[in-house]
Amino acid sequence: MPVVVDTVVSETGYVEPSDIDVETTIFEVYAETKQYIVEGYISLQEMQSGDSVILREYLATDGTNYQKYAELAVGGVQSEPTISIHTKMLNPQVKYRLTITQKSGTVRRFYYSFVKMTLTMV
Repeated sequence: MPVVVDTVVSETGYVEPSDIDVETTIFEVYAETKQYIVEGYISLQEMQSGDSVILREYLATDGTNYQKYAELAVGGVQSEPTISIHTKMLNPQVKYRLTITQKSGTVRRFYYSFVKMTLTMV
């Protein structure tokens, strides 16, 4: 069955947590009517010695209640600072959220770029 990409939405920017230990949303998809694909990148290039962060992905498979899907803890200067958030194909009722929590160090900016594509089966 062929698939057609209906829409492509790109979002690029940065997040800066308001303080240490504050979970901050980077990217979220919460209201879709069609199957969709989401993927993106986040840069940890500004991290320095003493900085640490936790990246968390959440899915609400029931459409309401987010549950942790994946977690990555990273600290210090990164030799490969770009993190890939792998491609996920999700049903319309499933919500997606990526967050970052800076656990230590100086609050930094974290640049990101995401793409969401809605699909139709033809």
